Amino acid sequence: MGTDLGSFMSSFERRIVETVKKQVQPIYEQCIKDATEITFNDLEKYAKMVFTQAIDRFYSSYSPGYYGRTESLYDIFEIERGAGSITIGFHPENMSSSEGSLGSAGLYEQTFKRGWHGGAGSGPDHPAPGAPFWRTPYGVYKHWGRSAAVSTPPYEEISRRIEEYSRTVMQSRFNSTLQKLWAERISSIQLRF
Repeated sequence: MGTDLGSFMSSFERRIVETVKKQVQPIYEQCIKDATEITFNDLEKYAKMVFTQAIDRFYSSYSPGYYGRTESLYDIFEIERGAGSITIGFHPENMSSSEGSLGSAGLYEQTFKRGWHGGAGSGPDHPAPGAPFWRTPYGVYKHWGRSAAVSTPPYEEISRRIEEYSRTVMQSRFNSTLQKLWAERISSIQLRF
């Protein structure tokens, strides 16, 4: 058998509780909104840093000798913000590809997701169809050269680091920010009855 605390309160006491709820609730909701915004700003900065580091590392791991680099991987990163949400995405259509290449979607898959530095995976007399090989000489492409260089795919590194940050840092950052905002704002509440 439970006891309802409200049954013991006078109408005046119930009015006090309702007044406190009405005055405190909007302040707390604004604290949540502001803590979310601050946390998302931190995530956005971190994600941009991780993306740039991964692309820098990918590009610096190989100096092209068999193809012209456009460095368009830098152009595929995008963050979209919504009401209470943030989405980190990659847009292959922003990549530039050379004539006769895989196109932006194929280039995205081969470089960003698989870590290959140039090369073609098919063509007449390809030595290992499916595995990217360079064609030589550069600009003429008459002969198959050696297997294209491969590095850690930027997609792998970026996904792993952002997922880890989200799992280990974001919740803690949100909670501490919310507590700080609430402590700052609670003292300014002036209850009116």
